Amino acid sequence: MKRLTLTITLTIWTVSLYAQSSTPSQIDSLSNILVGVWEIEKTIDKEGNEVESITRETKNSPLGNEIRIKATGPKMTLNQDGSYELQFTPENTGKGNWFLESSTSLILQLVTKKGTISYNMLKSAAEMFGKTLKFDKDGNIVENNKREITKLESDELLIRYETDYYQVYKKKK
Repeated sequence: MKRLTLTITLTIWTVSLYAQSSTPSQIDSLSNILVGVWEIEKTIDKEGNEVESITRETKNSPLGNEIRIKATGPKMTLNQDGSYELQFTPENTGKGNWFLESSTSLILQLVTKKGTISYNMLKSAAEMFGKTLKFDKDGNIVENNKREITKLESDELLIRYETDYYQVYKKKK
């Protein structure tokens, strides 16, 4: 009888553990933590060692089979109204909408405004290469970029970068 009770208890515990998913209240709570200005502190590897650059594979590129890129990231502002801004440089800023798909999945939805040069270039390229674009209700091009959150605290955020690296962000006070 004890074995049966133990087996049933372990089964229920295991099923409940794996069946857990993010509830709307958990998502709201995490979203509130994410609102603010996040500045990149460093990029680390799986062992936690800081890296200055990473190697990215570039098949069939005139630059060769791989390139080394500086391991950094943009300043990220996530606003309460669901808008975001990624500032790579003072002259290069991406804007769009953000939301949490789950407790570990941040979606940054890049919005390219209808009628802009970028819009026209993206639309032409998509037609040329037979790609399908997504549009919002106003006809703007939208692209969802998923970021995997591996750690979130009130003042620290880790996002998976490439495959083997993590961007460490600190919340600006």
